[in-house]
Amino acid sequence: MSHDSDRTAATPTHHDRMAGQVARGSLHSVAASAVTLSLGFVRAVLLARLLVPEHFGLVALAAVFVNTLAHLRALSLGLAIVHHPAPDEAACRTYFSLSVGLAAATGALFIPLIPSVAGFYPAMPGLGWVMLALAAVDILTTVAVAQDGLLTRDMQFRTIAGADVCAATAMTVCAPALAWAGWGPWALVAEPVSGLVARTLYVWVRAPAVRPRFGWQPAAVRWFWTYGRPSWLAANLDYVLMRFDDFWVGTVLGNTALGLYSRAFEFAHYPRRLVATPLGNVFLPALARLRDDRRRLSQAYARLLGLMVRVAFWFVPLFVLAAPEFIRLLLGERWLPIQMSFQLMVVCALLDPLLWGAARLLMAVGEPGLVARGRAVQLAMFVPAVIVLSRVWGIAGAALAVDLKVLVGMLVLFRFTRRFVDYSPRVVFFWPAVAMGSAAVCTAALPACWMPIHPAAGLIAKMLLTSTVYAGVLAVAEGAQWRAGGRELRQALFPDRAGRENE
Repeated sequence: MSHDSDRTAATPTHHDRMAGQVARGSLHSVAASAVTLSLGFVRAVLLARLLVPEHFGLVALAAVFVNTLAHLRALSLGLAIVHHPAPDEAACRTYFSLSVGLAAATGALFIPLIPSVAGFYPAMPGLGWVMLALAAVDILTTVAVAQDGLLTRDMQFRTIAGADVCAATAMTVCAPALAWAGWGPWALVAEPVSGLVARTLYVWVRAPAVRPRFGWQPAAVRWFWTYGRPSWLAANLDYVLMRFDDFWVGTVLGNTALGLYSRAFEFAHYPRRLVATPLGNVFLPALARLRDDRRRLSQAYARLLGLMVRVAFWFVPLFVLAAPEFIRLLLGERWLPIQMSFQLMVVCALLDPLLWGAARLLMAVGEPGLVARGRAVQLAMFVPAVIVLSRVWGIAGAALAVDLKVLVGMLVLFRFTRRFVDYSPRVVFFWPAVAMGSAAVCTAALPACWMPIHPAAGLIAKMLLTSTVYAGVLAVAEGAQWRAGGRELRQALFPDRAGRENE
């Protein structure tokens, strides 16, 4: 009897298997993000060296209008297929048909309007052709995005990670090469094209089961519409929140200012791309499956939030204090005007992953309407803040408005999450905040020592000191919890080995 009980205890349960999938998926996603972000960082630096701010501003403004096309059709179909209780073949075929059909329909409506939109910007020749090219890329990208929805639902994170790395490699080779060859803004257009081709080919080879198959089932259409209708409002509010500042800066301050502003945003948001996005994508299907189990849902969300906080709070002092050396050394003197905007955007990057994680939780539990309410509150504050602050302080004022937007959204959505999960804010935030403050004080307290140092030496020294102090404080305060978390991670990754050790 004892032997049977031991064997039963060693048999992995459904939740154990899910924990293993989440743990392995987290490793694959974070590892892939480390590779893709490293490649993306190299690519961004090379492009900044080879192109001028006007090129980035032109493509960024075109992307504002083209991405409007994508969000007008947004029914959160990728989230819907993850959230679907039991999608059969007919539902999957309907999902593909809706995704591609909506993309084609909105493209057919938008493309004839391009000459009229471009006519409002006579100082930006070539804007219309860039918009046309990006619109075609957006329509083709729909197929790849549709594939990701099914792969995420099936927790095939290894395939997704491989596709991300393949796409990043193609973009890192193609875009800088074309920029060096003198293609100007068209090198930035070719960047997503090369990534799309590489990603699609990889997924079709590795996961042929998720190739587009078309079909139509009225019951599935009704389900997707019921789920996606409130998500549509949230997605479009979110888009306005993400891109109104680009639109305003490009329209009022010009494409040079927008080029500077877009690069500040690009480099400052690496913490979110490195940790929040991959972890959120991995945890999303797990959160959706645990939505009826408050205790386990709370545990999963607390772990997601804790990981994002500890990484985000490390990046903030690291990037803010090293900004002068980073810009001068890697990007070049012509990008020095982005320093203040970049530092303000880094503060946004501290809070943005937390806001994004809270929104992911609410979407996973089937409450996109609460996300839309939070976005509406943010929008009411953000639009006038961008208009006023950018007129006073230029692109730095727009960056400050972004900080205020994220802070307000985080406070609102965190209040909504407490309806579904229980966690201790002190456990999540206290020691990372202490570690961040300690690292910032220690690094900033020696400004005279940094001045004579070469920018490269200063950058390395600041990064090492900030990281050492931050990690040291957390090691002293939370060492036992991290060791326990490491044991749980090993058990989730290698359940058979853990079972043998327990025997």
